[in-house]
Amino acid sequence: MDDLEEFTESTFLLMTILAGATKALTIQIKQKRIKNIVHQLNSDLFQPKLSEHHTVLVKAIDEIRFLFRLVSSNYGFNITLLCIFPFFDNSKKLALPIKAWFPYSLESSPVFELTYLHQVTASFLFASLNCAFDTFFVSLIVHSIAQLDILLSNLSMGHLEYWKDSDAETKVEDKMLYLKQCAIHHEVIVKYVEEIESLFNFSILVQFFMSGLILCINMFQITVAEPLSVQFLAIIVYEACMLGQLYLYCWYGNELFLRSMMISEAAYFSDWYAQGTVYCQSLQIIMVRATMPIQIRAGYFFSLSLETFTSVC
Repeated sequence: MDDLEEFTESTFLLMTILAGATKALTIQIKQKRIKNIVHQLNSDLFQPKLSEHHTVLVKAIDEIRFLFRLVSSNYGFNITLLCIFPFFDNSKKLALPIKAWFPYSLESSPVFELTYLHQVTASFLFASLNCAFDTFFVSLIVHSIAQLDILLSNLSMGHLEYWKDSDAETKVEDKMLYLKQCAIHHEVIVKYVEEIESLFNFSILVQFFMSGLILCINMFQITVAEPLSVQFLAIIVYEACMLGQLYLYCWYGNELFLRSMMISEAAYFSDWYAQGTVYCQSLQIIMVRATMPIQIRAGYFFSLSLETFTSVC
């Protein structure tokens, strides 16, 4: 039983490290493309044109800041518990936060203390990597959702001041130009989300695969751990952390999907009935294009959604 417990614990650690290593490699290998999608947020098409747009973007930035504080606190709390749990483990005299083999004895001082410090430092750096990747990935989705909110506002035709002072002929041209800008904006958002998916879909797939294995391993460890012991509590805390990480991906992926499906509805509830035939035909094209949902898939196999979260968990 002890060998089985050590095997599952080692497997659990290996899965966690592989998922983190995949994220690090993704950022390192694709850093040029990642910089490009960040710079694209500063493009003219993504800039606010009205006060309403500015409010939407400010709200998105505030939400990203909140998410960063939430995720960093979650990782910090888990790593802190990992580092202090050995002090409460009475089963071993010299216990490290992470079981590992070393080509030297840990019985002497300060060898044990330095090794302990090394594991604590590595754990916090690893947690920082995961926190940075998760918040960055989700922040890109939040910005995409904000752009969809702006597009929904524009399609609702609430900004008639663009052409209200124009004569009849110029007004028609302005309306068509405005609709064309909405169509371009929508297409750019679609391409932007496709680029996010292309950059991170493999890393997210690995994360889901590894998280699924870790959840199963943790369930086994709970069955063999003594209830309310240090090991039992550590497993529960880490389980909650993994579920929270997957939920974060799926929640915002689901929000992105729902926003994209609202585009046709926003166009339909605009004042198209007061416009000309050409305008209505052009609006129909936008509505048909918007029936294809915008979503992010993990490895192009399954989309990030609440349905996926419930299936995994």
